[in-house]
Amino acid sequence: QQFINTKYQSGNGLSPATIRKIHNIIHAALNQAQLNDLILKNPAAGIELPKFKQKKVRAFTIQEQIGFLSAARNLDMYPAFLVSLDTGLRMGELLALTWNDIDFKNRTVNVDKNIMFVKCREKAAKTNYKIIIQDTPKTDASTRKIPMTEKVMVTLMEQKLKCTPGCDLVFPSRKGTLINPRNFERSFITAAKKAEIVDCNSHTMRHTFATRCFEKGIPIKIVSKWLGHCKVSHTLDIYTHIMSGLENEAIKMLETPKKSTSEGCDSQPISQPI
Repeated sequence: QQFINTKYQSGNGLSPATIRKIHNIIHAALNQAQLNDLILKNPAAGIELPKFKQKKVRAFTIQEQIGFLSAARNLDMYPAFLVSLDTGLRMGELLALTWNDIDFKNRTVNVDKNIMFVKCREKAAKTNYKIIIQDTPKTDASTRKIPMTEKVMVTLMEQKLKCTPGCDLVFPSRKGTLINPRNFERSFITAAKKAEIVDCNSHTMRHTFATRCFEKGIPIKIVSKWLGHCKVSHTLDIYTHIMSGLENEAIKMLETPKKSTSEGCDSQPISQPI
């Protein structure tokens, strides 16, 4: 508990979310030690953690989405942006896609890997890190299949025709290698600035996908599955303010009387809707 308190209060800049990740690692290690009879109990159990406040997410409005895509049209990352906005993939999942993951017949995108930075131990290396594909997903729920929209289907077909033969990556760099996430982010910011959109990053595209789904009335359980969340409650926590905003539209639908579709009926309603 003292260790956790120190990390939170010492001014190291560690957020509650980071501290929770640290605690999860320690708790898992000590739990295994307990199972192996190395310790009597897990001292990380019952620790009081700093309260975690979910940040309010930022999603494009429909007009911003149109403006962003228009501004990004001539960028190399444009096809990746289109797919991101219509699948909600995390950036690492998007950049790790290979053609084996694309099922044109069943119109699905298979998500089962991610990209990550690892320390480069090679003496002759020009940088102190390298980018690799990690086969282990972020969580079990991260392994999923996402149905393609018509726009994604067409975009990926066109992308496949443009790709260099023998390159297995769906969105490779000009050299045929994995795209550096920092370059992807820079390209996003370039398009956003051109479209005069502020206060956003590449993760905004994922939030935009979720928001458009909710606006279309897609059940939250399905949206949560497509996003790769472990629990529906996690999706609700992130998008609470968006769901609240849609409540006003929902209540209007409830108040609007449904028009009768019957024909040739002379009977009148017993009472008028209030």
